[in-house]
Amino acid sequence: MFNSTKIIPLTIDLVVFSSLISGVRRAGGYQIATDRIPNDNAKWCADKYLDLGEFVVDQSISMMGRYPEVFRASSGHKK
Repeated sequence: MFNSTKIIPLTIDLVVFSSLISGVRRAGGYQIATDRIPNDNAKWCADKYLDLGEFVVDQSISMMGRYPEVFRASSGHKK
């Protein structure tokens, strides 16, 4: 049986990994080819999982923009 005390750390790990994939896509231009997943339900789940990472990265960037005294954009990057 699955130990319920591991749900929260596992969820956090999955969100962090999805955000990492989003960062790699933005920085390097790489993308996971979810269109090659043959099962429609699995493709939908993969798309939603990757969308979660995009959402977390977007929210993080938005929050960093609210605190310019702590987070500064590096030269060469637009605000």
